[in-house]
Amino acid sequence: GCTVLHFQPQGAARAAVFTGDHLAVLRQTGSLDAFTAFNKLSHERQLQSIERWAEEPAAEAVALVLPGHGRKHVTDCFPDDLRGVAQRMAARMEEGKLEVTHNAN
Repeated sequence: GCTVLHFQPQGAARAAVFTGDHLAVLRQTGSLDAFTAFNKLSHERQLQSIERWAEEPAAEAVALVLPGHGRKHVTDCFPDDLRGVAQRMAARMEEGKLEVTHNAN
């Protein structure tokens, strides 16, 4: 499973987000990307979630991304980062490098 927590202290302009297994800074690229290694249900749903998240007004305030695995990611524009993640993930799915759906078993 995956849990995402958006933390913004009252009165603070910037926020941190704890992404669980949803996102990670990948060793291979050093950039924020979809973390698909532990996704047991559906990469398609993960992609839809990332796309929706990029459109959430609260995403604008995020300055620090704390994945469940790997290094932190500091950002000036989290929604743009999410759009890039979604584009890369969609491309991998189209190229057959990432299964569209996993079985729950």
